[in-house]
Amino acid sequence: MSKKLFSLLYGDKVHVAPKTKIIPSETFSKALDIQEMLTHVKEEEKKYRADVTAECEKLKEHARKEGFEEGYQEWAEQLAILEAEIVKVRQDLEK
Repeated sequence: MSKKLFSLLYGDKVHVAPKTKIIPSETFSKALDIQEMLTHVKEEEKKYRADVTAECEKLKEHARKEGFEEGYQEWAEQLAILEAEIVKVRQDLEK
């Protein structure tokens, strides 16, 4: 059940298909403007996604570095506590 807006079956003349409506030029113009706007929005969406992805990667890398530094600092503190405990145990053994 296909609906044709017009038919080009009779040479160079355009014949309107029976029982169909002709789109007014203003409506057709608006449809073209909307199509252009959708194309523009899709391009902006792609750019926005790329920007957000890049920003997320930067934040992810920053969080990874920050987590590593925090873990390293905690490890160093625990190592210092362990070394102090070793010194204490050695002193106790010498007594």
